[in-house]
Amino acid sequence: MKHVIFYGPPGAGKLSIAEELAKLTGFGLLHNQLTNNLVREVFPYGHPEFSRLVIAFRSEMYKAAARARVEGIISTFVYGRGTADDKILKDWIKLVGSFSGETLFVRVHCSQKTMFKRIAAPRRSETRKINTLKQLKLLMKNSDILSSIPFVASLELDTDHIKPAPAAKLVKKHYRL
Repeated sequence: MKHVIFYGPPGAGKLSIAEELAKLTGFGLLHNQLTNNLVREVFPYGHPEFSRLVIAFRSEMYKAAARARVEGIISTFVYGRGTADDKILKDWIKLVGSFSGETLFVRVHCSQKTMFKRIAAPRRSETRKINTLKQLKLLMKNSDILSSIPFVASLELDTDHIKPAPAAKLVKKHYRL
């Protein structure tokens, strides 16, 4: 199984590219807001059970997909450097690898000006994503969400200079999906 993880800050364009890649490859797409919204039905963001359950649901999905020999799965992730995210990602890499799978990383980024503009897009509020500058700045203050993951190689996509469809084609070609 190929597990493609798009990571970067809110508003960078992870889901837009991931959706295009899903169309090109037929891979399933488990974007982070799906599990966040599921857990948020019972536990508010910030509750101790919130993060634990989100990660548990995602981990079980990746394990089931790898065990079932699904060809590929795509996911999105807001990475915070030097946080519990490092262990989470290492665990996912190990989990997928234990089924002879491969985890592939795509760092999606853009200028802060672009990110601040995109954050207010109507689609973001419809899916209960971070959608205000205040929320985004608080997240940026509390966590280094602009950095690359230091322990993996990542394909870099600057969405100030590439649209989702060509970006997805680039990912597909780069990783031979």
